[in-house]
Amino acid sequence: MVMVRYVLEEVQTRRSAGADPDLWVFPGMELTLQGGCQCLILFDAELEPRWWVQAKGTLGINHAAIDEHTAKGASVTQLSYPYVEIASRLDAIKGLKGRYIVLPNVSGGGQYTVVTEGEHKNFREMPYVGGYLDKGQNIDNIPPRLKNRLSGKDNVWGDKYIYPLPTTDSREAGYPRLGTNETWIKISAPTAESIRQAFLGCNSRISLEAPAYPSIVVKSIKVKGTDPLADIDLEFSPEFNTVIGGRGSGKSTLLEYIAFGLGRSCFDLSEKPYSGLARLTDLIKETVIAKGGEVTLVVTQDGADFEIKRAATTRFEPQVKYPNGKKETLSAKELRSLFPAIAYSQGELSELGREARDKTSVDDLLTFIRAPYKVEADEAETAIRRAKDGMAKVARDFSQLWTLTAEKTKAENQLAAATARIAALQATLTKLQEGDQAVLDKNQAVIDIGQQAERQQADIEELQELVEDLSGRLASAQRLRSTLPDAVVSEVKTSTDKVLSQVGTKLDALSKELTAGLKGLAPSYKKLEKFVADHKKTHDGIVSKIGTQRTVAKQIAELQKACATEKDKISQLGKKISALGDLNKRYRDARTALRKSVEDQAEGYKKWASQIEDLSGGSVSIDIDEDGDLSDIYVALDTLAVRTYSQEAARNKKLNERISADGAWNTLDKLSSEVGSLLGWKLGADGEKAKGVPDYSTVSSILGESDTTKRATADMVDEARYLSVVQAAPKPQVTFKYKADGQEIAFEKASEGQRAAVLLTMLLKQEGGPLIIDQPESDLDNSVISKVVDLLHTMKNRRQLFFATHNANLVVNGSAELVAYMANSSSGKRIIEHCGAIDHPPLRLAITNTMEGGETAFKDRQRKYGF
Repeated sequence: MVMVRYVLEEVQTRRSAGADPDLWVFPGMELTLQGGCQCLILFDAELEPRWWVQAKGTLGINHAAIDEHTAKGASVTQLSYPYVEIASRLDAIKGLKGRYIVLPNVSGGGQYTVVTEGEHKNFREMPYVGGYLDKGQNIDNIPPRLKNRLSGKDNVWGDKYIYPLPTTDSREAGYPRLGTNETWIKISAPTAESIRQAFLGCNSRISLEAPAYPSIVVKSIKVKGTDPLADIDLEFSPEFNTVIGGRGSGKSTLLEYIAFGLGRSCFDLSEKPYSGLARLTDLIKETVIAKGGEVTLVVTQDGADFEIKRAATTRFEPQVKYPNGKKETLSAKELRSLFPAIAYSQGELSELGREARDKTSVDDLLTFIRAPYKVEADEAETAIRRAKDGMAKVARDFSQLWTLTAEKTKAENQLAAATARIAALQATLTKLQEGDQAVLDKNQAVIDIGQQAERQQADIEELQELVEDLSGRLASAQRLRSTLPDAVVSEVKTSTDKVLSQVGTKLDALSKELTAGLKGLAPSYKKLEKFVADHKKTHDGIVSKIGTQRTVAKQIAELQKACATEKDKISQLGKKISALGDLNKRYRDARTALRKSVEDQAEGYKKWASQIEDLSGGSVSIDIDEDGDLSDIYVALDTLAVRTYSQEAARNKKLNERISADGAWNTLDKLSSEVGSLLGWKLGADGEKAKGVPDYSTVSSILGESDTTKRATADMVDEARYLSVVQAAPKPQVTFKYKADGQEIAFEKASEGQRAAVLLTMLLKQEGGPLIIDQPESDLDNSVISKVVDLLHTMKNRRQLFFATHNANLVVNGSAELVAYMANSSSGKRIIEHCGAIDHPPLRLAITNTMEGGETAFKDRQRKYGF
């Protein structure tokens, strides 16, 4: 310990000069004891030197014989007692107990280690909780046999876990090995007790690598003016924070305030399905809003601090102060998108597990996976809906095609009949003078050209409107606006601006050309209109002079008008039919797109299922049958079968048999084709009525083959039924199973606690924003608490945790970095009475009394258990 005072003097010198070396110095010494075993002893950093001297004397070291000023130290003296006695000797000094820690040498090989053959009894009985390694050894490179002994897996050496702390022996001049075997120990205070607790919680408090922390954490909370919670100013750990206390001490209130600060309280999420929603909404209304209180959080995201305040000044909407000092009032929804977090109130996880009782869906569990997976799942569903919409669009167009074709056929038949009647009537007329006859003979052509001119003028005006609409759309097209100096940005911006400008110029020119053209054509259309009117006047004059055949001539004139109308109708129907394009190709493309979207979803399910299985810690297994979910097809058949006297059980059986034989997609293709043919027949497209009812044997074999059902199927077919069939698709059938003790059961058959444990496990195994859970133990079976504790050690540096709890296992065995003990003050206010890590003795006592029923109750249970 000769060097300790020199190091302390240097630290003090630097502090006096205004520098903070951020250094805790633990006085200590290395002892060689009976059998050559070596141990390190570390004392509290603030332990007065007089205690060091007294400790040396008690341990048998002659302090007076040591010259601390000589350049060469005294030779090592081996003490005469075994290393296991160090603790009992030091504890005999009143006031020193609990202010030191003993670390035996547990290195592999060498003459100074305590883990040598024959030393198992001392090792098994020693009261120490940790050890140290030398010679560059660490837990990753020590021999497996030694690791088993230190891990409590070798019964001869005992069942306790002794973490081997790597050290650096730096005796050489120049210190060439100093810092080459780094170890990081998480302690809350410069005390030996804090180091002891680090060894006991080594899974999360000792690391060979520099510790990493979550990228987003709640750094602190200030609560002011609320009731019954007293004013609070509390800094949190970036890792595991727990709130403990008796019932009614304000634990749930504090967690709800944290959630409120993040926009995730029940007050903010009024639609979430939770039985305690109204109670916790009232909590915020009555204890914060009605009292005019304030809740202020500081959130650190990627190293930058953001202040979030909810107070009366902004009507309790979140006000965010950004790192640059700018303030902005946001909605709770906007706040949630800015700072991701998850909050569950007491019992809420169990309720979510209960909701999955009937049948668990992928969405049920994807909700507990970080956003990208849920987004991908939603996108897959959107892609399927889009593909179904595309299929429906083609089906409607087919229906329109059949309707238009039937109308066109009807118009063609009417034109043919009128033309035949005209010819028959004209044959009965007496020939007139050459000039009059010529007027009558060209009457049909004049009527036709007049109607065509009107149609042409209307079409050009419509084209002009389309060009104007297109110009307006071009004006609103996105332009690239950026101050980036990069050449590629300037190049793309210049190119796109040029293209859009050229298109705009051409559209302007086309608009002007159409306007000018219409204006120039106006006189010509007027002339043609006058020509048609003059012809009609002449024609009507000739007809009036015919005499006895005047009636026949008028009939011919009316029929000629009807022919012109039918010709125009046929022309317009033809244009509409052409505009529909190649529907057969569109149908095939839409069908392919639908099938691919479903297949893509199945591939996604496989990926998501693997992620869920991994995150559940093996508690969930998932089977996927790519075309196993036929619910879409059942619904389509139900629609098709309405008022056809088809029996549901029988048709579903027939459908399953057909799908087993032909496959789901082939069966659907046949059904779609046959229902489409039936609809086309019913609408009378291309004279289908005359050809008789088309084949629909696949439909009949499923719906029923009785004459009544077959006739009703054909009679009742319509567009809605056709749409239901063409949009139907098989979906992946996903089956979730809960695994425990080598057994598998349907996930929905597992207990609520088992399901809640899976959900919590999935949440804990992911990186993300803060996770806030009020009393998670109320959601969990006791048998899984230990698994959750193990997860806490490994995952809390990836996601900040806030638990309010009555369970000592979570707080103590989970090595909570911050424990806030809440109690009721004499004035009735809820206060934080103690706060810190378990290393803090008053807090440890509060944990014992609150969560264990006191030391006596704990020891009574220990004796009864026989531990």
